[in-house]
Amino acid sequence: MAEVSETASAEDWTCTVRLAGGGLPDVPRLERHVRTMGVGATLRGVEADVEGELEAEGNTARVRLGGSGQVVELAPNTRSIYWHAARERPRKLREREREAFTRLLAASRKRSGRIRVLGPLSGSPAEGLRLEVRDYRWLPGPGAPS
Repeated sequence: MAEVSETASAEDWTCTVRLAGGGLPDVPRLERHVRTMGVGATLRGVEADVEGELEAEGNTARVRLGGSGQVVELAPNTRSIYWHAARERPRKLREREREAFTRLLAASRKRSGRIRVLGPLSGSPAEGLRLEVRDYRWLPGPGAPS
């Protein structure tokens, strides 16, 4: 790992981790590692922030990451990794977060190009990665909206 935040956010009990080389983590392996550290911590989830070329067809979409060429399957957002400390449960998804994948598919019928996608990540590079679209934005370049 290249960087780990020193403390968790008091607001939503999350921390930031950046991997050396900029790759995406093997989520099951990371969950096992956190569990075996023996400090009482658990991994509620991993949220990834990726940039790459959108590849969409019909009701499926994926992002081919710049640099590595790694492909990440995109899916509807079904869960939040953010914690609501006062209610002692995960924060509820906002309507905009639940509908982000549907909006992305609709937009991809008219546009293509580079995109930035943010959301919960599951899977591993070896088995295939899946990113639930919580938010997205088009990046400058050919095919991007003006």
